[in-house]
Amino acid sequence: VVKSPKQKKKRNNDLTANQSIQSLYAELVNQGVIVKPPEVHMRDFIGVYPLLASELKAMMKSPRHTGTNPRPDPSLFDIKRAVTECCILPLGSDVVRGGLSIASPINTVLFYGAAGSGKTMLAHAVATETGALFVNLSPSVIKGKVTTAKAAKLLIHTIFKVARAMGPTVILIEEAEKMFVKSKKKDSHSPSPPRSPSPEQKAPENKEANANTDENATENEGMKTSAPPATPLSSSEVLQAIKKELTNAVNSIGKSERILVIGCTRTPYLSSSGSTLISFFNRHLRTGRPDYPSRIELWKHFISLHGGTITASLEVNSLAYVSEGYTAGSIAKVVSSVVNHNRMQIAEKKPLVSTEFVDQLSKTEIVLIEYDEQLRKWESALPKPQLKYKIVEEP
Repeated sequence: VVKSPKQKKKRNNDLTANQSIQSLYAELVNQGVIVKPPEVHMRDFIGVYPLLASELKAMMKSPRHTGTNPRPDPSLFDIKRAVTECCILPLGSDVVRGGLSIASPINTVLFYGAAGSGKTMLAHAVATETGALFVNLSPSVIKGKVTTAKAAKLLIHTIFKVARAMGPTVILIEEAEKMFVKSKKKDSHSPSPPRSPSPEQKAPENKEANANTDENATENEGMKTSAPPATPLSSSEVLQAIKKELTNAVNSIGKSERILVIGCTRTPYLSSSGSTLISFFNRHLRTGRPDYPSRIELWKHFISLHGGTITASLEVNSLAYVSEGYTAGSIAKVVSSVVNHNRMQIAEKKPLVSTEFVDQLSKTEIVLIEYDEQLRKWESALPKPQLKYKIVEEP
């Protein structure tokens, strides 16, 4: 008689097999991991297509682009188009995602740029346009909620189980550079834990004690001892454990599963594991400062949004010129501080003038050239784009 080979039993890797999706969802909501994002649309991200070739030439000749990597910053219009093509369409449509000809779908995207350039706003817009479930996995959110490697594994497992059942899903990681940290090796000079004494070194005990010990051992024979509690991890070790489990979970995303991980960072060059930060994300999109045409539209949009009126005394073109180097968020803060309720009460008698905004703009922090240099140095390690910019001089 030929014996059939023994079939190996498949291990059940579902850590939450006894819990329903609804209970897991409620648990993540109570932890503040699943939240409702602000309702932001892509039309709220103001950006104009740069039609002026002279504007591109002037930008390339400015001190901000005279380094080893003198490619121009993407315009706000380019950013909107890239986010729509890489994030919104594949995440919002099964047909688009299933019809992608690329070998590996875009499951991870990194937004990097100065503060106020619209990184978090774009993540909220992606979730709003696609009606996606919004998960916040930022270090500030999970701080104190995860203390062991087992808890990190359970959290990532729960998030992706809910994401697969209730997709599409957007997973946001603010301050992504903190998530990608190097593993700390144990110090060889650190004192080793004390060893337990050998049987020969133990002091001889009395016969009664030995007899009692033998009896207790006989009675408790076959009983399992309880495992010692897990040692709490440090904050950097927790992030390292989260990164490890997150990497495994992202690699397991199927082509038909609509899950997108969005990272946001102002200082990607501060990551202690820069190569891991780059390789984890499929796409890297820089949210740069607005160009001159976009700044004109931004000033008009924010002034009108706060109830102001564009008059002849308000030279928007001049405001767009002097606000070079400022982000869209900085312009929005300047307008909100000037066009307030008290100022609008006397707007009919005293219309808004450009000098009011210029005074407040001078008190606002600008993006420094040193920051651009650090960012461009980090960009040199990114995968080279297929399309290259070339400025053709007019004869």
